[in-house]
Amino acid sequence: MPTLEIHPFSDDFRTEAAALLASRHRRHRAAEPLLADVDDFAAHVPAGDGAVATRGGEVVAYVIATVGDERAEVGFAGMAASEPEALRDVYAQLAAAWPRRHSVMVPASDAAL
Repeated sequence: MPTLEIHPFSDDFRTEAAALLASRHRRHRAAEPLLADVDDFAAHVPAGDGAVATRGGEVVAYVIATVGDERAEVGFAGMAASEPEALRDVYAQLAAAWPRRHSVMVPASDAAL
């Protein structure tokens, strides 16, 4: 298995991050059918301080937060992963440079996350 690599988030990764978000949203809608059907996930991948994990050149996880002086906030579209353990690795790397207080929005129906 190729090694997991973590990179700063940039627009070069936006399309692949959007695909991960779309996949997560499909799973979420299966549990919560009243959620809106979304067509353009790239527009929902937020700007902010973030990173992606790649394996074999493919994005497998991302985390993006709004970071202030006192806290970092990962919004609902601020993270998604095809490999949940990679998501944890990305978060751990980012959190080391963030303020001590964090909040993260995670779909409760997605047990892997």
